[in-house]
Amino acid sequence: MHARLAVLADAANTTAEGKLNILGEFNVIFAARVPFTWPRMFLALKLETDPGEGGQHTLRIRVIDEDARLVAPEIQGAINFG
Repeated sequence: MHARLAVLADAANTTAEGKLNILGEFNVIFAARVPFTWPRMFLALKLETDPGEGGQHTLRIRVIDEDARLVAPEIQGAINFG
């Protein structure tokens, strides 16, 4: 499995037809002081598997700092590409 697209954005959703809408993509957050609270953030992903990889995969999302320390609880879940 690999990511064809991975972006942070102010908002994201999918349409009934399966189209991905992304609003306000960003890669840098400026803050006057830390810690700070970001009001809302979406992680938009497009994932793809190759034939023969199987349909069931585990996705883990970790938010880390520059020293690779977790700064938020890890999110983990199973996804099925059917």
